[in-house]
Amino acid sequence: MASMVRLCFLVALLLITSELMCFARTTPQGKEYEDQDPDHRDDFIPLALEDPEKTQVISEDDYKEPGANPKHTPPPPPPL
Repeated sequence: MASMVRLCFLVALLLITSELMCFARTTPQGKEYEDQDPDHRDDFIPLALEDPEKTQVISEDDYKEPGANPKHTPPPPPPL
């Protein structure tokens, strides 16, 4: 009896795993990823890379100005 329960559990686990694997291979539109043309997967180029004149170059001097990078600006001193 225990071996029968164990066998049913393993078969159910195998079916669930195979269903999840098939589900993971499909896109939201229901197509499989392998159906897409591999030559055109990387067609998207960000605008900054497309036009170098529109990119903003940040130098080390920009970071030395106070408030230039708010994430790395030290917090104000605590009140006395």
